[in-house]
Amino acid sequence: MIFEMKKLIFLFCMFVIAISVLAESDDKERTEIIIKTNVRGGQILYSDQPSKIIAPGPSWGGEIDVEFPSTRQYPWQQYFGDPTIGVGLVFMNLGAEVLGNCVVVYPYFLLHMIDLPHFQFNWKAGVGLSFFHKHYWNCDTVGAHYYTSQANPLIGSVVNVYINTGLNFNFPICDGWAVNAEVGFSHMSNGSTIKPNMGINMMYGSVGASYTINDRGYVLDKKEKSFADLPYIWNLKFTASGGSRQLWYRDYFKPRRNYPVASLRVGATYRVCNWYAVGGSLDAFYNGSYVKQGMDNYLGEDGVILTPEENKSQREHTDFDRYHILEDHFVYKFKVGLAVNNEFMLGRVTILFDWGIYLWDPLRNQYEPEVNPKYGNSRPMFYTYNINKEDGWNYFRLGMRCRVWDNIFLSAAVKTHLSKAEMIEWGIGYDIPFKHKGDKHRGLEIFHP
Repeated sequence: MIFEMKKLIFLFCMFVIAISVLAESDDKERTEIIIKTNVRGGQILYSDQPSKIIAPGPSWGGEIDVEFPSTRQYPWQQYFGDPTIGVGLVFMNLGAEVLGNCVVVYPYFLLHMIDLPHFQFNWKAGVGLSFFHKHYWNCDTVGAHYYTSQANPLIGSVVNVYINTGLNFNFPICDGWAVNAEVGFSHMSNGSTIKPNMGINMMYGSVGASYTINDRGYVLDKKEKSFADLPYIWNLKFTASGGSRQLWYRDYFKPRRNYPVASLRVGATYRVCNWYAVGGSLDAFYNGSYVKQGMDNYLGEDGVILTPEENKSQREHTDFDRYHILEDHFVYKFKVGLAVNNEFMLGRVTILFDWGIYLWDPLRNQYEPEVNPKYGNSRPMFYTYNINKEDGWNYFRLGMRCRVWDNIFLSAAVKTHLSKAEMIEWGIGYDIPFKHKGDKHRGLEIFHP
């Protein structure tokens, strides 16, 4: 794994050199490129008992970035105030031997909030992949319980999603050189594809320097180009997604088994401006891991209540009763929800953020063997709950969609219940943009890019 990390860093450095040579190759149209190097430190945020037992110290590492300032060749660049697009390579030691090291590769963008000659303040957001040197299934966990310092319950796979957001500060000095700093938050997990998957939440800070190749000055030329508004006003979208996941993360001693997951999303959005649309969707979810689980027989043959240890033989799939499903019904695997959709449009790419509530949830009252002291056996649509014990009545979706041909798009998203990821959705769909028909706005017609 260390060898692979070194090879990845070497290839990234060669990529930077190649870009620099290409940028200098044409004197007529030179491309402005920014090379950044930073020292990075962070602290993992404790979210559950296992991470407290591991008690990791500060995380330390470095980051190399390549950034491409706006060229104003596309309308979305003007709509977002000339954002900078970048790609970063991060290496971090996670502060505990059992957690090991991680390497991150991620694209990101910087939205310029303040842009002065000697001070620039940006909002940064990015999504990529993280690769881990150690995880639960390759550590020495023989005889180790989930709640021990010898196990790594935070990460269960080599490849994980990386989500980053933060505040970026840049102080230009002279001749393309600048000092930069950053504070932010990052999340790494695999979306419950492989358990355990508590994930790593980290607050981080970094400081370093940057050099701009073909520097055109501290302040961009603000001459506006004339772009027409996006021609469509309404969008109707159909998305079919699929994937897999495993059971709840504490079932570490059961054989690892993957269950299929899927979703169908039908939504409509209204374009508020050239970069933002809002709307709603009807979502149908299938989760194959909602199988028979939990204790299904509390009395022994002699009528004596069985202890959890004695009752293990009665549990078909899991020894942890987050869900308490006594019978394996196919209908238990389905849920239907209604969501509010927020879309941020960057040309072919659209960033998605949904918040939804379950209209139909057959497992609403299947979380504990005893009668709920507050709601009995009939919970309302909205109810108080503990996210560490149940999923609750609402869900979130964070994802990305990219148009690949005509109105066909590919998508990737993570569906969560608050901080608990349920599934990663890999999807394909069709977008039907409607525009006004003719100058007199009589009716609508489908728009094809």
